Amino acid sequence: MHPYATHTRRWKTVGGLMFIAIILTGGLNELLQIFGQQLGFQAGGISSFAVFTGLYLGFDRYFWRWPVVKWFTSPPNLNGEWIGEINSSYNHGSPDDEQESGGDSNKGDPRLSITQYWSSIEVTVVSPSSSRSESTSATFRTHKNDPELLFTYQNKPKGEAADKLSMHEGTNTLRYTQNEDGNDILEGEYYTDEQRNNHGTMQFTRKSE
Repeated sequence: MHPYATHTRRWKTVGGLMFIAIILTGGLNELLQIFGQQLGFQAGGISSFAVFTGLYLGFDRYFWRWPVVKWFTSPPNLNGEWIGEINSSYNHGSPDDEQESGGDSNKGDPRLSITQYWSSIEVTVVSPSSSRSESTSATFRTHKNDPELLFTYQNKPKGEAADKLSMHEGTNTLRYTQNEDGNDILEGEYYTDEQRNNHGTMQFTRKSE
């Protein structure tokens, strides 16, 4: 996984966690002293740094997803498995099961997998038979009506495609929306580097989180 950029000021969230940690540390140490006196031993103290570390790790991985917390912290939660379709300029805009397939006939739909924490993310696009793309950097634009995820990727061909295609890099821009049925949708465009020099559109629907 790698960090991602966002327009929100994360230092405010970190500062809030530090403030909460200081308050919790005082309360926890008082409880330890009370229990220590009742049980007849001298209880040690807990440092604010230890409490802050626990709070930060919990927030980074879990708490930021809570509906109430999400009102104060962006970006949106995109964790999960997504299934969709990619249309490549290589094939004159016809559907392909992977943007880097080079026009080969593949079995199965492209799959997009996102593992996301509050501070880091990993985006993987897999073609069942031709290639695998992994994100190398990412940025969220959350100030728009439809949040956008921009990420660069590195593509590695596999199987028979490895004999025809070489590793390359590219850029994706995906907008996060919902369709009429209330399903989560990621849709947008991609561009490859000068080695492949093609582009296309894509759309994914979240199947599981």
